[in-house]
Amino acid sequence: MSTCFGFVTYNSYGNFEWTKICVSSFRGIFPKEKLLVVDHNHNPQELDYLQSQKAEVIPNFIDKKSLPPDSIRRSNTHGMGLDILVQEARTRGFERIVFIEPDCFFTSNVWYKELNAAIDEGNHMAGVIQFPCNQIHPCGSIWLIDSIPYSFEHAHKGEEVFTPEFLKILNYPELCKRTIRYPKAARFTSFWWDVGIKNWYFLALRGLAKKVSDEGFMHFWHGSKTPPEGKGISKDKLTIRLL
Repeated sequence: MSTCFGFVTYNSYGNFEWTKICVSSFRGIFPKEKLLVVDHNHNPQELDYLQSQKAEVIPNFIDKKSLPPDSIRRSNTHGMGLDILVQEARTRGFERIVFIEPDCFFTSNVWYKELNAAIDEGNHMAGVIQFPCNQIHPCGSIWLIDSIPYSFEHAHKGEEVFTPEFLKILNYPELCKRTIRYPKAARFTSFWWDVGIKNWYFLALRGLAKKVSDEGFMHFWHGSKTPPEGKGISKDKLTIRLL
């Protein structure tokens, strides 16, 4: 089955240092694989860089009517960008898509092989990042494109929260601990599925989601708000540290 990679560019501070760190390490491990990028930054220098790395850049002015019916239909959201990536991957004939993010770094393809092996086993999604509450994060995840049930946008929680299965799939006490650590997210977490988590939940409910090893995969978090130097990271220092 054919697989492509995809990510969404967006940050609030105007530079694209994370993108350079991510894509340079990506191409070191995956020199020929198709990389789709939904561009929410509109930075001409970033666009030139991505194209120089043989990434196919998709502007975010897409006909929103072609997105899933439950998409919130707003521009410049991460979830909408993922919906566009799925749509574009399907149009190009890919059967699987792997989501990464600009604040990722790669040292091997072990994690990627394990993601594909999970799909070969019969799962419809798999990921390398799983929180204590059991949610599998979309970053570092693979999806069987024709089995994605919903939009990747934030979504209101519905009747599913009142079923016995909800507490079997989701470790709610751990989720509550997370909201205590991040009180601003408490109201959101109570009533909304975060980006991509609704899709994970309904596949996990059917036993079709799996956590795999993250060997060779690093995610630094908060790249949309914190430039690499804000975390004490530079491409050269990172490379040296990993060597």
